[in-house]
Amino acid sequence: VYVPLAKRKEEEERKRKEAEREAKMRAEEERQARKEAEAKEAERAKKREMKERKEAEARAKKEELLSRRPQKKTTRKAVIVDESKLEAFGEKCEAAVKDGKADKLVKEAANVFEDEDFKAVSPIGCLLAPLLKFCRRKEDDEVVGTVKKFAPVLKSLIDKSEVHRFKIKVLCEAQRILHEMGLPRLSPASALIEVFFDALYQAEIIEEDYFHMWTEHDDDTPGKINALFQLNHFIDWLRNPEAFNKEPKDDEEEEEEDEEDEEDADEEEAESEQSDIEANVPKRAAARPLRA
Repeated sequence: VYVPLAKRKEEEERKRKEAEREAKMRAEEERQARKEAEAKEAERAKKREMKERKEAEARAKKEELLSRRPQKKTTRKAVIVDESKLEAFGEKCEAAVKDGKADKLVKEAANVFEDEDFKAVSPIGCLLAPLLKFCRRKEDDEVVGTVKKFAPVLKSLIDKSEVHRFKIKVLCEAQRILHEMGLPRLSPASALIEVFFDALYQAEIIEEDYFHMWTEHDDDTPGKINALFQLNHFIDWLRNPEAFNKEPKDDEEEEEEDEEDEEDADEEEAESEQSDIEANVPKRAAARPLRA
């Protein structure tokens, strides 16, 4: 189809202008996109900067708090006592428990062990083991008496340890030995661990707080759950002794109290009736009510 020259030039000009307009639009869109990307990147950079600043402040605060804390004591290495020493002292403890003579054990312990050895619980374990085996199948009072007899030795071994809260370790050692013994009972009413712990308390070898700390102490000594079950009554008594000090009343006492309550009720009723009568009796001035 023939198109006049003028018309053709006009069409070419229109297409050129349209192409230029589209190019400008694309350029503007690209510029806007770059601008938005730059704004987003600036926002991200700002957030990163704020986050890093907060983390730096938190680290600085933490370091400051740590610097104020007292330095933790270095973990004490476990003291390993020579087996020959333990065997020698164990034999002396067994003989002393069998003979009921505790007076020489303190000196014997000093002769056998070095000062560092007493930081371990094994030396006192040499005495606890024969003591607990001796107390098996005994009466409660006999167990308490035996522990009191050996109290000076136990106290001496504890004092020589110079270890913080060593008494908790002593209770754990007793728990371990009793677990190996099968946590025996002395009678249907009492378990050996209950009476032995009570004896340690009565003999003032171990104070009340250490028993509470032992119940919460987290360690791998076997038998803790069963031991706690047997000690439930003793621990409850330590926490609330007043609740256990009330003596149970026998049937005769209860009957007497019931009779007294009935008599008191009768007297109150009689007094009430008398008061009603007196209220209707003429009274003299400045005088108390007349009584029959």
